[in-house]
Amino acid sequence: SEQDFIQPDCDIEIEKLYLNDNSISDISALSSLAQLETVDLSNNSIADAAALGSCSKITSLSVNNNKLTNLNGIVELSKLTTLSAKNNSISDISGVAKLDAVTSIDLHNNKISDLGAFAEDKGMAAATTVVLSGNSGITDISALENAFDVEKLTSINLSLIEEGSVTEETPD
Repeated sequence: SEQDFIQPDCDIEIEKLYLNDNSISDISALSSLAQLETVDLSNNSIADAAALGSCSKITSLSVNNNKLTNLNGIVELSKLTTLSAKNNSISDISGVAKLDAVTSIDLHNNKISDLGAFAEDKGMAAATTVVLSGNSGITDISALENAFDVEKLTSINLSLIEEGSVTEETPD
């Protein structure tokens, strides 16, 4: 059974929380940690991140290698500047354009096919780096046309091949 790392009734003012590489599936106790700014929950079994929606001060979030299928809770983090949610099963990115402070977003190797959510509202005007590689269902990128400020955007990756995975053959 999982241990309770955080007691929700305590007045704890934790700003940085690293709970990566565990077997955590329930993060509901984190909803009471209002002072959180940096959170790493990578390499767990988290399927629901809704509890993070009340942690309004989070600026950096890593939820790589979990069981997420959507960005519920995460899209409520208005101060978020860095989001890494690679290697999940995310197919629903509804509300992602609300993350207008995000400068770097990595959604590599998920199940995303519809990019329309990026163009909602004002789009992600602060984004400089966008990684969507490894999402084989993407066939239409037209929604990205007005989703980002091209003067700020320095890198966008939509490839199906992960960087560094290609090996060159040398002639004999």
